[in-house]
Amino acid sequence: MAAIATTPLTFQALWHPRNISHKPAAATFGHGLKWLIYTIISVVIPIIGLIRIIAWLLNRFTAGNVIPSNKLSLADKESLSQEFEMRWNHSSFASRFERTSLKMRTPDGVVLDGTHIKSRHATLATPTVVIFQPNPCIYKHDTWWKWMAEYCINHNVPCNFVLFDYRGSGDSESQADSASNLIVDGDTVLQFVEDHLRIPSDKTVVYSYSLGGGVSAEVLGALPHFRGKYISDRSFCSVEAVVRYHTPICLSLFTTFLIRSLNWNLQAAAAFARISARKFVISHPEDRVIPPSISLAAAAQSQFVPNVQYMLLRSPLWFDPHGVPLDYCFDRGTGSLPIEPVMQFILS
Repeated sequence: MAAIATTPLTFQALWHPRNISHKPAAATFGHGLKWLIYTIISVVIPIIGLIRIIAWLLNRFTAGNVIPSNKLSLADKESLSQEFEMRWNHSSFASRFERTSLKMRTPDGVVLDGTHIKSRHATLATPTVVIFQPNPCIYKHDTWWKWMAEYCINHNVPCNFVLFDYRGSGDSESQADSASNLIVDGDTVLQFVEDHLRIPSDKTVVYSYSLGGGVSAEVLGALPHFRGKYISDRSFCSVEAVVRYHTPICLSLFTTFLIRSLNWNLQAAAAFARISARKFVISHPEDRVIPPSISLAAAAQSQFVPNVQYMLLRSPLWFDPHGVPLDYCFDRGTGSLPIEPVMQFILS
């Protein structure tokens, strides 16, 4: 029988020195007056109004490409939710884990949707894995994390999981209008793990994939006290590098300016170098979305970042090297499944 809390658990995150740099400007009389003046000028001088509209449209376009999961239709989200519940109730997950719905309010007032999956045999020594998923997905796309839960069931070892959706994705509120929003979202979830669940830092594991690697690196790079473990799976050195790689040379200056001016540049490699915790970086040499030249793995190796374990993947030819889940891949070095060393890293 499924063990699911019917009333969501709520949590309020706070502004701290670690996230205060991402705090939006306070709404003051001066800001209101400035907005009013800009609006009047935009009406009186149509070209300025047009420029403001174009800037807003460019930001929405950029946001839609950085986080395409924001564009999932209500019907798609309902279908994913139904499939998620069906798989949960008709698998061994329900008998081995308890699940609690989460509503985590960010310091700037946005309610994030998530879930806490706790092993029925958890102890104080049981690790808790926080999942930062890739950008096309919401957490109910369980392809990206269910192999961890299945491993724990098959090997009879306890492990807990915290899953969430960025603002605007899944059932989370609002819309992201900059990378800072995503960083605040990720920090909110880690505050929940620290302050509500009371999970010690050394029992916290962050697993991130693609965009999740950029967001989580920025979050953990601002946490000098973090002593847990960090896994980055097929992520980039920066959003700017990804956009530049996939943009024609004639447009690269414009797209680089756009990413910087709209504050969408997650600088994962720079943040990663500040993380003192144990780190595990996974990459795929045939990745066409994040090729080796712009990968976090290459950047970390070139900077000689300490305390890092690396793994190169190999996958069947009929799978997209970037999108294939880890349980369909092989460790290029040993030829074995990569799940075993990754789970040993998590559980050790």
